[in-house]
Amino acid sequence: AIAKARARVSWEGRGRDPSLLEGELVDHTLWPEIAKLYGHGNGIACLAADPTGRLVASACKARDAETAQVRVWDTGSWRGAGVLPGHASTVVQMAFSHDGLALVSVSKDRQVCVYARRPKGEGEKEGEEQGFRPVQTLSKAHKRIIWSCDWAHDDTLLATASRDGVVKLWRRWVEKVEGGGGGGGGKHQLQPVLVPEAQASFTPAANEADAVTAVAFAPRLVEQGGRKEGGDEIGSYLLAIGM
Repeated sequence: AIAKARARVSWEGRGRDPSLLEGELVDHTLWPEIAKLYGHGNGIACLAADPTGRLVASACKARDAETAQVRVWDTGSWRGAGVLPGHASTVVQMAFSHDGLALVSVSKDRQVCVYARRPKGEGEKEGEEQGFRPVQTLSKAHKRIIWSCDWAHDDTLLATASRDGVVKLWRRWVEKVEGGGGGGGGKHQLQPVLVPEAQASFTPAANEADAVTAVAFAPRLVEQGGRKEGGDEIGSYLLAIGM
């Protein structure tokens, strides 16, 4: 009760600037600040964390390719783990795949960019988390700004939503490429990419002028009726759409 009273007095006495100080955040919130990361020139537009919690990606408001680069941070050291080019305008949303092998970003430039996790030993210093590298750009994936993206629970599908009122589904596959990695020798590397043509495209709104601003897959198949031979799941993907 005393702590709450002190917090209330501190807050009410702040007048037009009710921001809590760092010490008060530590004392009176469940999420104390542990680090500040600097690198972007403009206000942050979106963030994403990889499924292991070891990497965080950030992007800021941008009007040119240099400012629109995605930055990746190592949460172990809170140092930069890479700068990813690909876009020419503000990145609106990013999504790591559930297996942690791919990062996708969508932007006001109507592009979808795919980044793949670097092979172990390629680029990073000893003790650093594996970063990402650009592997694919789908130019003009939509006719207007792409507002949202999300991976299906099994990473086989990526959904994108746009101001053009269209939702598209892209199938992921793994291609084999030549990659030396840290050991050289021209070994083959597997990297996740999207099939260039959308597997499905539909307009959920009655009025085609209505923008689709958000998409999100359910974390599992729904309407399951058992399992196929071999243990494969039976069910349907559930995709929520916001307009």
